Amino acid sequence: MSRLSLGFAVAVTAALLAPMALATTSHLTVADTAPFTVRGTHFKPHEHVSVAVTTSAGVGVHSVVAGTTGGFLTRYLQISLGACGAYTVRATGNLGSRATVRVIPECANGPTE
Repeated sequence: MSRLSLGFAVAVTAALLAPMALATTSHLTVADTAPFTVRGTHFKPHEHVSVAVTTSAGVGVHSVVAGTTGGFLTRYLQISLGACGAYTVRATGNLGSRATVRVIPECANGPTE
């Protein structure tokens, strides 16, 4: 293979892989537990996202739309955790973004509501 062909192959490969290097993974953070507040980042801009919070007391679901930078914030006023409450937050976007956070605290008597 000539140097020119090899150089071209390397340039094409780098150009194809560059967008993957810039891709970021969707991420969830529980910003507060009273009221239960979820922050999403790195979703696709304007993506419609279903955010489900599951506790031992039940499930709360909100539908949000990510902003131009792929972020959102949603508050669940009806969700109340006990002193040692376990929960799972799952967000699924209509453009393929997904993120999950699961918290199972280590408590003396096990997780509560």
